[in-house]
Formats: sequence, C-alpha cells, structure tokens
Amino acid sequence: MTLSPLPPSPASGLPAAASTCSSSSGDPARFAARRQRAWRSLRTLLDERGGAAWGAIDALVISDPVHVSYLTGFSGDSSYLVLTAERSLMVSDGRYVEQIARECPDLEAVIRPQGATTIGTLASVLEMLGVKSVGVEGRLTLENHHALMEAAPASMSFPMVAGIVEELRAVKEAEEIARIETAVALARAAFRVWLAGLNPDWDEVTAARRLEEALRDQGAIGSSFPIIVAAGAHAALPHARPRAGAVLSREEGESGLLLVDWGADLPPPSYKSDLTRMVRLSRLTDQFRAVYQVVHAAHAAAVAAIRPGVEGRVVDQAARAVIEAAGYGSAFLHAVGHGIGLEIHERPGLRAESRTLLMPGMVVTVEPGIYLPGWGGVRLEDDVLVTEEGSRLLCDSGLDPEPLTPPHLA
Repeated sequence: MTLSPLPPSPASGLPAAASTCSSSSGDPARFAARRQRAWRSLRTLLDERGGAAWGAIDALVISDPVHVSYLTGFSGDSSYLVLTAERSLMVSDGRYVEQIARECPDLEAVIRPQGATTIGTLASVLEMLGVKSVGVEGRLTLENHHALMEAAPASMSFPMVAGIVEELRAVKEAEEIARIETAVALARAAFRVWLAGLNPDWDEVTAARRLEEALRDQGAIGSSFPIIVAAGAHAALPHARPRAGAVLSREEGESGLLLVDWGADLPPPSYKSDLTRMVRLSRLTDQFRAVYQVVHAAHAAAVAAIRPGVEGRVVDQAARAVIEAAGYGSAFLHAVGHGIGLEIHERPGLRAESRTLLMPGMVVTVEPGIYLPGWGGVRLEDDVLVTEEGSRLLCDSGLDPEPLTPPHLA
C-alpha cells in the first residue's frame, strides 16, 4: 500500500483500497474549516503545555463517531479520521465506501482490505505518512489504544490529547444553532400533542412511549435520551426510569405531580434538545405550587446570569442561591445545566466548580430542581443560547407560572 505524496491530489497514486471523495450532501468547505481549527487548536495546546512534554506531535487521530461526523459530515461509525498539517484521511471499512463518497468530498479514504482490522490499517496509514508522534483523543478506548500501539512501529508514540474537538464544538455555528432551535420547536410541538391526549390511566412506560411516538410523528428520529415520566414520589429521583404498571392517577400521591423530561433527536446531523416540564394530574396542592414557584424563580435567576465572560459556576450559584434561600438547598442534587448539541451532555458545564467562561454561540440547558424523598420532585428545564448581549431561550415562550394542566382534565 502506497500513499500519495503530499499534498494530496486526485490524480496521484492512492493505494488500491483508497479513494478521493467527490460528492456530498453537506458543505465540504465548512468541514474543512473545522478540521483546520482542530489542527490549530492542537498546535496551541502544545505551545501552552510545552512541546517537549509530548514530543512534536505530527498527526492527530479522531476516533469518536460524533467527532468524526463534526469534522467531516460522515454519519457512519467504526472509522478513524487522521489529521496532519497537510492532509485529512478517513480510515474505514467496505460498508462505508459509497457513504463516504457521498458525504465527504475531497477527503481521502483508505478502506481496510478484507482480512485486515481497521486498527491495523490505521497503523499502516500512519507508518506510510512517516509520522512519529500521533496524538489520540481521550475518547479512544484503552483497548484500541493498546491495539494501535501494538500494530504500529515501536518508534511511534501515541500521547493522549483530550478536549480538542470538545472545545471546538462548545461554540456553535449559525447552522448548528438553527438545528438546535428546530429540535426544541419539534420537541415542544410533540409535547403539546401528547399533553392534549394524556390519559391518567396510562402507566409511566406507556406515557413515555406515547411521547416518543409524538416526537417521531413530528419528524424526529426519536428522543434525545430515554424519556423520563415520573409520577408523585417517583419524581424524587432526578433520573427516574418509567415503570411498567405505575398508573399515573394512582402514583401521583399527595403531591399530584408528574415530571416529564424529554427532547428531540433530529435526523443527521443529529442535533438535540432537552426540556423538562411539570404537569398536574388532578388537584394543585399548596406544596406543589410553592416548590414549583421556587424552582421557577431559580430558573429565571440562572437564565438572567448567562452572558459572555461569566464563569459557568456563576450561573449555578444564581439558581442555587434562590433554592437555598427558600430552605431547599440540600434538595438541589445536581448542577444547574450543561452544554447541548450533537450530544445531550457536552461542554460547557454549569457546575458549582466550573470556571469555563461562557461565549456567544454556546448553547446550554438550565434545569434547577428540588427533590424531596417520599413526596416527589420539581425540575424545570430549557435550552438557552449565549448571545453577544446576554442570553436567549430557544423556545417560543417562557415557562408557565404554574404547572401545566392537560386541557381535557382542567
């Protein structure tokens, strides 16, 4: 196998199992620019930490399917992206020959021969590129890291380089923001349909399945994550799992509440949304109203704190101060939010210890909650864009001042 000389050229002699992609449903210039930014970020990181610590890294291997997709537009998996200062190569297998050709224009593709492993082919590509120190991202599994070192020449080193692509993805481009807004709008539309047909005689599993069906009917490929539908005391678990046989009308208990956490997963590129709302199934008790209003105020305080240059922990503190002042500080069991995009949890984190500075283009969740064992839990969640001026909710309206009531049960 002989790789083409640098720089790559469609006319040069790629190996028999290699090709140069020529058509795509995406924008090749956008993906090329992202790869260039990733390479520049690597060089900046090396300069900050001192090149001597890792050696002069002359190639970067991207292994996570989400990261490969972000940098190339490829929607498959089981593939590796190799970046050098001059070249970008995809190492994959025969299942993806046509898909890579359609989705990744101007990207050299090396397809592993029958009987070879993808890791072994990757090692051969790196050897023929003549690189000596290859940065591998932190998401490469330990097993594959060892396999790569075993297959490559002993003189080649593979330092772990974490956070390169994650940092790039934290700040969204205009097209990405539009996709997330679409995911939010779709999730809200599905929820309205679901709420209008909510049956108190459903169990939690049925209620979650019906909401998933509504998401698909609206055009999503599914939910962004396993939907949470938790009635009454079960909602005291922040990540409650819907239970078969837990009929909503019987499980609402003294609180009378229903917590619903859901989001839409769009067709590729699969940007996501993440929302939580509270529904009252029958009566609105005084405690439910009081706890809801505290969480509502905490949500508003967190959103108001979001602006460029603010540390993530400041947003968490803004919400936490409201909840602590109401006497529920120990019942707020998690961070106030996290980044969202191609993954449901990504950078930046809005945690008590986060010193990450917020930047325009970041999209985060804001989701304060109060969880009381034996009674239930209240959480309210929206997706929020950091703007030049401050922040903007990615939905057509703000939170309701009281828990939602299904129209046919009012």
